[in-house]
Order: sequence, then C-alpha cells, then structure tokens
Amino acid sequence: MSHADVTHTENVRRVELELIADELKTTDHVLEIGGGSGYQAAAISGYVENCVSIDVALHPEPRFPVLLYDGVTIPFGDSTFDVIFSSNVLEHVKNLDALLDECARVLKPGGAMYHIVPSPLWRVWTSLTYYPALPKVVLGNLRNLQSADVSLNEPLTPGQRRPTPESTTSDGGRATSRTALSVLKRFKLKWIRSILLSPRHGERGNEFTEAFYFRAAWWRTLFERNGWKVAEEQPGRLYYSGNILFGALIGMQSRRGLSRVLGSATRKFKVVRPGD
Repeated sequence: MSHADVTHTENVRRVELELIADELKTTDHVLEIGGGSGYQAAAISGYVENCVSIDVALHPEPRFPVLLYDGVTIPFGDSTFDVIFSSNVLEHVKNLDALLDECARVLKPGGAMYHIVPSPLWRVWTSLTYYPALPKVVLGNLRNLQSADVSLNEPLTPGQRRPTPESTTSDGGRATSRTALSVLKRFKLKWIRSILLSPRHGERGNEFTEAFYFRAAWWRTLFERNGWKVAEEQPGRLYYSGNILFGALIGMQSRRGLSRVLGSATRKFKVVRPGD
C-alpha cells in the first residue's frame, strides 16, 4: 500500500495503533471488533501471527478481510483469543454489556482487551469545528437529499414495490405517494437539524450530553460493572475532531503537539479479568 493510498483517517488510526503495538507478541491471536476497511487489522497482522477482524457491515473498499457478523454473537469459540482490540467502536454499540460478556467468553485466561474510545474533548472540539466545516456538511447533505428524491421518484423495476402505509386506501397510488412524501419530509427535517446542530456521534446522549458518556470515569464504571479490571489507561496524545476540518494539512507530529494544549481526541483502556 503506497503512502498516497492511505487516507487521513487511516493515518490517524495508524498512530493510535502505536498505543498498543509494543504490547503485542508475535504468538498472539488477535480479534479486532468493528474493523471497517480492515486497515488496522492489516497493520496488526504485521506484529502477530494471527489477526481476524469482524464488523456488522462490509466496507466497499476493504484493506484486509473483515468477517461479517450479527453484532450479537462473536462467531468464535470460547477462549480463542489472546488479545481483543477495538478503535473508536464501543461508543457505537447499543448493548455494551452483552458485547463485553461475549468478549469475556472468547478471550483466553490471562488475555487482555485494548479499547480506544473518544474523549469528552473530542466531542467538544467536534462541536466547535462543526460550523467552520458546515459548507462541506451542507454539500454532503444536499447530495444525500438529491439521492433520496431520485430514489422516491425513479421508476420501479418489475416486482419492486415502494413502501405503503399499513392502512391502504382504495386509491393505492395516492397512498403510496403520501408515504413517499412523508419519508422525504422526515428526511428533510433531519437534514435541517443536522445543519443547525452538530449531530450525535454514538449511541448515548444527544448533541449536548454526549461528552458525559465519553468521560474516562464513565468507561471505567462500564468495564468494572461488567466484571473487568482496568489495568491501564492513557490519553491518545493526538488532537483531531470529527469534522476533519484541515485533514492532512496538519501533520501527525503537529497533532501530537496540539494535544498537549487542546487535549487528546481519544483514550486507551487496557482491561483484564480480575485475577489475571
């Protein structure tokens, strides 16, 4: 993979992976949860003998094989892995208790989990940089809106049906049209809201309260409540926001320096089972 092929986000993930690289052993069997394109799994496979990655959706341009799973049951047997890793994934999981139970099942005795999660300052800076990045956001939303308009009005293929309301009238065409307009109206209201406010990133809280759920204390409580012990935690020592306002224009070394002043975007947790 050439340097030109690596995106800004992948560069960020590469630097964040350095937080755990020194702790990996060549004999480790590693599971990555929420692998996305598989970019980090590809990097991890350079350190260990075996790395597998799973996700609930397949990436259109995979860098490494990522297995599709149902988001509930990790598709491996008990005590399979030495290390479990996730990067900026846990905040998107609705049922974290169930996921952590599954992780306990597939992790070997004496194994460890490493989770990189967003910090409250990431949420704050994402909100503050949202408005300078708004032209890019509006352009993206306009494209999505145009796609929605086209999909609601394009001709149907043979056998294809548009959504219809549960209570159908004798005039099926008008009912279908009303449904289409209702869907488009809801889409437009969501689009307008996304312009006025920086959207929520994860599954908890809202635009204003999400930072509360990104606090180190909240993550520690989550792990401990589910029978895990936090063995180590440290800031990611990299500054960035969710809007990629300047992207590659600010190098990784500069972002390290900015993190000393503006705060780290992420935090790393190493968690183990008590007694390990």
